[in-house]
Amino acid sequence: MVILAALHGTVDYLDDNMSAYRVGVKGSWTERELATSTKRINHYHHMEEMFDEINEYTHFMYNDALTKAKNRYQFLRLLDQGKFKEIKQGTTEKFT
Repeated sequence: MVILAALHGTVDYLDDNMSAYRVGVKGSWTERELATSTKRINHYHHMEEMFDEINEYTHFMYNDALTKAKNRYQFLRLLDQGKFKEIKQGTTEKFT
């Protein structure tokens, strides 16, 4: 939603702390959604799909940035799956 709103309007930046990160708190989004390898892999896959959809929606206007972000999630997914051989076969630039 935030990305879609940013594509259709102005985005402002506030250089102030506006919230606090809750580390290790039961019931937090991170604990619920990223607690297991399967959930993390699912999340990474959904993020990759979202970047593809945004790329298509914007007619590839932000292709470089979205491809870089997608590659990072691909790296995290492969790492979580223990697919080290696939990571080594990829180029360093692809995952940075």
